[in-house]
Amino acid sequence: MSPKVITFDAQGTLVDTRWSPARLGRDLIDLLSLPVDREAAPARLQASLGSRWVEYQAVNLLRSEIEGDAFWGRLLGDWLVEYGQPASRLDEVMDATRDILYGPDQDYFSLYHDVMPALDAIRSRATIGVISNWDYSLHRILRMLGVLDRFSFVIASLEEGSEKPDPRLFGIASGRAGVMPAEMLHVGDDPIDDLEGARNAGMAAMLVDRSRFDCVPPYIASLIAIPEVLRWTS
Repeated sequence: MSPKVITFDAQGTLVDTRWSPARLGRDLIDLLSLPVDREAAPARLQASLGSRWVEYQAVNLLRSEIEGDAFWGRLLGDWLVEYGQPASRLDEVMDATRDILYGPDQDYFSLYHDVMPALDAIRSRATIGVISNWDYSLHRILRMLGVLDRFSFVIASLEEGSEKPDPRLFGIASGRAGVMPAEMLHVGDDPIDDLEGARNAGMAAMLVDRSRFDCVPPYIASLIAIPEVLRWTS
């Protein structure tokens, strides 16, 4: 049976991600010529996010870019002060952060080459959504990459308080789509989070592995193979 709804994982499936707090820290140091230890300070920023993860989870549940950005302002502000930088530099750091992550020359996020052709081939045959272990920035990043409007719904795990492979996240998607899980297909790249998670929720699943030459189900080598695997003939 052809699925009524096809959902996609984001990182590793739709979006090639080169993000880490440590990389952001290094880029901020270089861009703003911050007089701090280029080795220790980025690692410290990454560790600081980990130590405040419970707070960050709570912020994400608010589903607000304003509140999410405010958290990053607090985190980066504390990081500056820890390294002896004046708090007055925070606005400059936040502007630089937005430019580094979301500006026209950003190099942290990009679509894989097969994403747009696949979405174009699928959207007339099925409702399309996203189910991803991600934070509140997922909507902003998909918008920046020009694909947000292709999806009927976008589910970021941190906004829901549950993450793949927990079947509850897939159940949220089923409710959002208004169909039974058996009428859905999930496409991802992780055998546990995506394949087992979707199947345990009652959905069909495929795994994309672009490094493979010959694939057998549930693997596909490209997202553009989805219509062929589903045997769509027109």
